[in-house]
Amino acid sequence: MDIVQWIGVWVFGAAAAACLVAGTRPWPLLGLANACFAIEAAFGWRRSLPATIRTAISDATGSLGMLHLAALLVVIAAGLFVLAKLRRPAADGANSGAATATLLTALLFLVDTASLGGIDALLQREANGLPVIGWLWILLGAATVLAALSAARRSGANMR
Repeated sequence: MDIVQWIGVWVFGAAAAACLVAGTRPWPLLGLANACFAIEAAFGWRRSLPATIRTAISDATGSLGMLHLAALLVVIAAGLFVLAKLRRPAADGANSGAATATLLTALLFLVDTASLGGIDALLQREANGLPVIGWLWILLGAATVLAALSAARRSGANMR
């Protein structure tokens, strides 16, 4: 595993733990999502996913044009979902910062999986000795942890 994978394992593992410690809805779901991000960061399956799909459908289509279009539409839909989430307050009045950070993380994973050429080059560009995607993972994981713990403190969750 490289340094970015280790960062993903640690930061998303911490985010999963923080969401589970918060103990209020929808934190268990957010904890599970962040645990999945940590597992994916460790194994890096998203790197081989496009090739696996290409191999599976190569007989039917012959090119990956439609797959890239579908991936782009999924990324756009996820982005619109994130924007809608940002504009609507949580049902219980709590800050949805951890949910927003988790949705943005999912969007980042989708963009990285879709392999959109110039975006890949940007995400892999080094900044202060670490690829940009590593810095984004640190930022999003830390935002999730801070928002989850802040919400737990406000709501008094798991305080006995």
